Amino acid sequence: MACDVKTIFQKLIANFHRNAFKHFGNGTKLNPTASIHKKSLISIGENSFIGKWCHISVVEPAYLKIGNYVGISPYTKILAGDRKLDVVGKYFMTIAEPINLPVIIEDDTMIGMESMILKGVTIGEGAVIGARSLVVKNILPYSIAVGMPARMVKLRFKWEDIPRHMDAIHSQYDIHRLKDEYKMAGLI
Repeated sequence: MACDVKTIFQKLIANFHRNAFKHFGNGTKLNPTASIHKKSLISIGENSFIGKWCHISVVEPAYLKIGNYVGISPYTKILAGDRKLDVVGKYFMTIAEPINLPVIIEDDTMIGMESMILKGVTIGEGAVIGARSLVVKNILPYSIAVGMPARMVKLRFKWEDIPRHMDAIHSQYDIHRLKDEYKMAGLI
């Protein structure tokens, strides 16, 4: 009987999320301690998870898109909005012209504990963000980025293994274009 009640409760919670978010994928888990504002501006793919005590804030016209198989570790902050601070003669809290840009976290990505992701960035497919990193610019697919601010330090896989992984997960990226971007970033 207890198992039936638990299953029913899990289905009720999943239905609540499906209705509150722009999209909430099957198999996705959301820790109940996570603080998420403006769920209607957030899409989450299949089989992803958002860990405990995460804080996500999205302000229109920005949006947040989280792909499939994305892991967001506990205490992570995602902020897709900001205020203009350079308006002379006004308190910054009274400025009605926010700077809100989307955040995109692509498929197969892992965000380390206590990281912060700021407005206007795309974290590429298969990327890994190290714990306590501050992401302020785009991160290339299959790269590992760490630090404050986060910088790409190496590839997640050996270069020769990336095409096999991309095929296995049906990546939409062009391997030749990625190779050029990796060279420009000093990753290969």
